[in-house]
Amino acid sequence: MGSFIFKKNLPWVYLPSARTERNVKPEDNDVFNSFRYMRLSRRRENCWPWRLFDQMGWDIHSPVDVTLEPLIDIEMSAALTEDEVYSIAKTANLSELWRRGESYIAFPSSNWIRLYDFQVEDGWMPMFTPNGQGTIEWNLGWSLDIPESMAVMIMEGDVPLKGLEIPGGIIISKKNRDFTGFSIALDIKERTTIRRGDVIARMIPISKSSLRVQSEFIEM
Repeated sequence: MGSFIFKKNLPWVYLPSARTERNVKPEDNDVFNSFRYMRLSRRRENCWPWRLFDQMGWDIHSPVDVTLEPLIDIEMSAALTEDEVYSIAKTANLSELWRRGESYIAFPSSNWIRLYDFQVEDGWMPMFTPNGQGTIEWNLGWSLDIPESMAVMIMEGDVPLKGLEIPGGIIISKKNRDFTGFSIALDIKERTTIRRGDVIARMIPISKSSLRVQSEFIEM
């Protein structure tokens, strides 16, 4: 199996951090030995199944200080004429229109979503892109080369951020093996302030073969 290669493509990028050897402090087992009754040896850090899970993968960090706010959007057909799109958007007070595939994501003016557009070789790129159903795609600016036999699973961090949900997802597509901006999805439930370096999600390596397992259930 090859290595997972993370590449910092832009100066503001905050690369993920490996979780290996987290929370392992063997000396803490002896902290309570001077007490008559209390002990501290049955910690979860001493449980190998828990420790292996805890050390698996990487923490994903916020690259910026940002205050996120819920996005109330609607999805409109991109088959409409331009006049129809702008007419209904004006009528419904939808000042933002983003083309996503065969649809437009439309919503009232947002005071934060375009503040973090960043420069790339051929122009400017949004860090935050509306994804539909109130979710946002967060471009983190780094690239990831995934070994051919592997995939990565995105999940919430150890301490979920208040007001923010991270929809789970698995990235296996070959086109994502080396790309400019690794993105995760956000579902913003309430106004949330995040600081640069805060852990916003967790990423775990998995084998592609685990996606094709078969099950048998035998009843007595």
